[in-house]
Amino acid sequence: ENPTPIASILFAAPAPNPASGPVSLRFDLPEPAAVRLECFDAQGRLVAHVIKDEMEMGPHEISWLPRSGSGGELAAGVYYLRLTVNGPNASRELSRKIVVMR
Repeated sequence: ENPTPIASILFAAPAPNPASGPVSLRFDLPEPAAVRLECFDAQGRLVAHVIKDEMEMGPHEISWLPRSGSGGELAAGVYYLRLTVNGPNASRELSRKIVVMR
């Protein structure tokens, strides 16, 4: 009954973590998909849109400088990166914790 599962959507841990500068964010898509990557503070408030784009299948790596949507540096603390992927056969939401140091 079940369709053959496709390779899964992967979201690697941010590196370095904790971070005081640019962070490498890596994820793999098993098919082309709409991707959103957002950053939330410990209270669950959205502080930054990192990516909102249609992306091809395969591995992706971006360098992100932890900044708010208005461009200011994020305060030191714990944040959560949420990757939302919507593809024809694969849709997932994955989260990773990151600690920002100043």
